[in-house]
Amino acid sequence: LGGDSPVAAAVGIIRAEIEQLINGNNALRPKFLRLGFHDCVGGCDGCVNMDNGDNAGLDVPIDALVPIVEKYAHNAHITAAIGSTISRADIWALATLAGVDLAAGGAPSDVTWSMTHIGRVDCSGADAAGKGGPDPELPSPNLNTHELLDFFEQNFGFSSDETVAIMGAHSIGAAQRQNSGFDGPHGWVNNPDQLSNGYYDMIIGGSVDPTNFWDLIHAPQWTQETIENSNLDAPSRIQWFHQKTPDSTQPDKIIMLNADIALVRDLSDHMVDLTLPSGEVVPGSVTTCSFRCSGNQRLTGCPDRNPPLCPHAVATFDKATEYAFDNDLFLRDFESVLDKMLKNGYSETDLVAVGGDLATT
Repeated sequence: LGGDSPVAAAVGIIRAEIEQLINGNNALRPKFLRLGFHDCVGGCDGCVNMDNGDNAGLDVPIDALVPIVEKYAHNAHITAAIGSTISRADIWALATLAGVDLAAGGAPSDVTWSMTHIGRVDCSGADAAGKGGPDPELPSPNLNTHELLDFFEQNFGFSSDETVAIMGAHSIGAAQRQNSGFDGPHGWVNNPDQLSNGYYDMIIGGSVDPTNFWDLIHAPQWTQETIENSNLDAPSRIQWFHQKTPDSTQPDKIIMLNADIALVRDLSDHMVDLTLPSGEVVPGSVTTCSFRCSGNQRLTGCPDRNPPLCPHAVATFDKATEYAFDNDLFLRDFESVLDKMLKNGYSETDLVAVGGDLATT
């Protein structure tokens, strides 16, 4: 671990083992990203409370990292060599970055997904794997635009633009019904294996002129559906789906949550509770407006449509448009906001700078 940055050398060794793990199972890429987010709500502390149903499925990435955590976290020899302890929370953050790095094919050369700091503190009350401990409130999938911005500002200090960027995490991975209650085995985008601006392409229309408002509003069609889960250990859900054309080689159906749609449509005054035949209530989930106009009506805003067109989300629509037209911009901004997310709960004076360029791909 000698050289100019022994901290960087230690982190590089651990990252290489994580990347080897991911290369043997590409499904871990989005799972590590999800783990990083759930861990960092309330502060990155290397703990996830598995009694919270919203954390269902995170045992998979946690268990995958156990051998690496056991080998390197709080390792006395490493601590003596670099003068600082690498914690389980640090390893989870590093796994998040490695997963994103391997999923972000074609990123600009200045986007390196580097680990900038170590020194996160593991919580008390969890087992050695990191299961247990505090149970911070996670964001509802039914947040409207204002609620979404409030959550990320209060929990991460994100601006509205940073919130739009971090939501692009949904460009990789899928929603498993047995975990979340959402039925999205093909994910949110046409290629859920690659981190890209494809997420914004699905909620912003147009392909030539980023200033033509009515073209931008006329995105692919999204329709709400009910996912009734009374036979599963998961809540029933309302989600949006986009049906592919019959001759398409892409998946039959991809999904969005209300919180995704909230980046481009302001649903604040257009959400009501749904009561299922079983009596289960899905609060604030059904919208009373339409995602888009049809045909040439888009040029007039379809004023006679029933239900009416959902208003656009003023605070976030323009940034989502920028990302839809510029993948490099999205990846640069996503790298920045991801780094900020992975230091949530700490100031930089609390942490130890790694130094060096740690990207290996």
